[in-house]
This record gives sequence, structure tokens and C-alpha cells, in this order.
Amino acid sequence: MDDDMMKQSLRVFRGACALALLMVCSLSWAEEKPVDYKATEDVVFGHKDGMALTLDVLEPVSNPKHIGLILVSSGSWNSKKSDIHEEEENRRKYDHWTQGLLKGGYTLFVTRHGSSPRYTVPEMVPDMNRAVRFVRQNAAQFGVDPNKLGITSGSSGGHLSLMAAMTGDDGQPDSKDPLERVSSRVQCVVAWFPPTDLVNWGAPRSYQLIELTRP
Repeated sequence: MDDDMMKQSLRVFRGACALALLMVCSLSWAEEKPVDYKATEDVVFGHKDGMALTLDVLEPVSNPKHIGLILVSSGSWNSKKSDIHEEEENRRKYDHWTQGLLKGGYTLFVTRHGSSPRYTVPEMVPDMNRAVRFVRQNAAQFGVDPNKLGITSGSSGGHLSLMAAMTGDDGQPDSKDPLERVSSRVQCVVAWFPPTDLVNWGAPRSYQLIELTRP
């Protein structure tokens, strides 16, 4: 490994440690008064088979750090959002991840991907890459530093976070899509309890779930 790669790995490691520490502390923060934030709902960052890919932007009102975090909304590789605004608002108020990160001054981009069983994991990862490109391209609008972006989540969202972080690129300069020319690299990834060994997966029910996500 050359010096540049070592330095980059060290920066990513330090960023991951800092974010992990913040999220560990977030449970105690969530017990306090909910954090004030500005929400921009259902921002379209792409389309898939004629359907919109959307994310919600949650900006802390106080002490923003101008650091953007893509928070992957995923459970069993299924991504959804309540149609009832009050339910979604209430969930955010009592979700310790959301509240802890907002209190820490991070701007959150709660991102949804194409869901299983219609889409496989290899078809979901580009959705995450595109979300990173979109946030970076529109960083000034959202008040974040385009060079300080991270991605995080747990379970299947953690798995997709890892995949997005490992497949990020500098952009495709020859692409007809201007967004695809933007870098999809992140400076930090934190994955909570992600499935990583899909060969020794566990119970039969788990293997059935994995089969739905295969190409």
C-alpha cells in the first residue's frame, strides 16, 4: 500500500471512529428534548423504471457543522417511508440515530433505494452512489461541504453503506448524464451490524431472504 492510500485509509478510519463515537452517545441525547431541524421532503435525485428515487434533507437549526451524512433507509433491503406526515415526524423525534446526529450538527440525507424483491443488491448500490453524487453536486444548496460527506446505516442499510463506500468513483467524465460525472466517493462510512458474510448466513429463513437480493 503506497503512502497516499495509507493516508487516505487513516483519514477514513479517524472519521469513522469519530462518527461511531457520536452515534454511541446519541441514545442519551434522544432522551432529551427533540432537536429542532428543517426538513425538505421527497427530493428527487434520480429515476428508476419510471419511478422517482427520493431523499429527505434534515438540517439542524442550531450549530450546523456543514457535514453531510447519507442515512440509508433500509430494512431487509426494503426501503420505504410513511405516507402519513405525522407518523414520519414522530418517528424522527424519537429515533436516537436521527436525533443524535442532528444534535451533533450533521445535515442528514435520509435516502431510499429500489427495494427487494423487485431489485437485487447490485441494482440498489448504484442508487446509493447516485445519492452521494447528488448531494455533492448540490452541496452549496444544502449548506454542506462537498468534501465532507459520509454514509451510514444499520442492518441491510449498513451493508449498502459499505457497498457504496467501496464502489465510489471519481465520476464518469464521458457520461451523457451530468450527475454521473460527479464523484461518488465518501470520506467516511459507519455500518452498524451489517450482514457481511452472505455465504454462512444462518437460518433457512435468512437464506430465503438472501435469494431475493441475488442477481
